[in-house]
Amino acid sequence: MRIARTTLLPTLLLLAALAGCGNNGHTDGGLQPVAAGPTTYVVTGVTVKGQRRELVPGTEIRLRFEDSRLTLTAGCNTMSGTYDLDGSRLTVAALGMTEMGCDRARMDQDTWLGGLFARPVQFTPGPDGAVISGDTVLALADREDVSPDRPLVGTKWLLDTRYDADAASSVPDGTVVVFGADGTLAYDGGSGRYRIEGDRIVIEGVEGGPLREIAGPAAYEIEERSLTITAGGKGLGFRADR
Repeated sequence: MRIARTTLLPTLLLLAALAGCGNNGHTDGGLQPVAAGPTTYVVTGVTVKGQRRELVPGTEIRLRFEDSRLTLTAGCNTMSGTYDLDGSRLTVAALGMTEMGCDRARMDQDTWLGGLFARPVQFTPGPDGAVISGDTVLALADREDVSPDRPLVGTKWLLDTRYDADAASSVPDGTVVVFGADGTLAYDGGSGRYRIEGDRIVIEGVEGGPLREIAGPAAYEIEERSLTITAGGKGLGFRADR
């Protein structure tokens, strides 16, 4: 379940760091990787000339189509470039890439994945995902099927990030918050109330702790195991405790 999208400053900083190359992408021919809004696919299988290829242990490959841009991750850096879809022919402009240092195996996997899109590939969506094909075949599943968003209610949300204007900082030993079905919330050392108004959350009655920073109406977003609540240039990021 997607909930109230909000653009976060760390995301903007990351995108600003990516080198954008090529012309603006567009889609033609009736095959749309993005039916409505951003779509993220998770690679569930890789074959190269009919032989299965294993990924680096502990990594996964993701492809995110958003507007005219394709973003790739394979366990280390983030690659991004504009794309064009003509029928089932997917062409990606030269990819910009972040410059994180990782172990050789993950960096080699980044290089291999980026190289797959150095020339056009075939993109075929289907009812259960999609396939990118050529000498290398990627089986794709919708991220929301592979890793669905956690529910707001009942999940133990552990505070791990604080946002303030242009800065983001980690929070060690963060507060745990649980939102109840009855409109109450409980956190380490206190309690309060909340309600949902359309695409916003209103937190009230908290007397102490970091939740006071976002009390009142706020934008919120849940994506997979992450919850972000932002209000007035400040924000708190949580992850599902389990």
